[in-house]
Amino acid sequence: MTLTDTNLRYLLAIYHLAKTMPEVTPLAVAQAMGVTKPSVTSILSCLMKHDVIVRKRYGKVYLTDRGVLYARYYDDLLQKILQQDLGDLKMDVMVPERSGKAS
Repeated sequence: MTLTDTNLRYLLAIYHLAKTMPEVTPLAVAQAMGVTKPSVTSILSCLMKHDVIVRKRYGKVYLTDRGVLYARYYDDLLQKILQQDLGDLKMDVMVPERSGKAS
């Protein structure tokens, strides 16, 4: 199974919304991502084909077990990358570059 970058962004948005609200709607996803509802509907169809979400009655969106596993994996990976990048940034700020001039 191959999820595109866009698929992963939507999957992670749904994952984070599901942590804060009992039922995720396409409108909530659209608002969280700053996109239109038709854009969300299109991506949701793709995510359903990959078996990472299901849409239930009244359009509610739920992660499948596979969806939760993928979302947790990529969310953890993203957090590690961000921590590494922030750590590198802190080191760049803390360690001044030496000039080639002798005092």
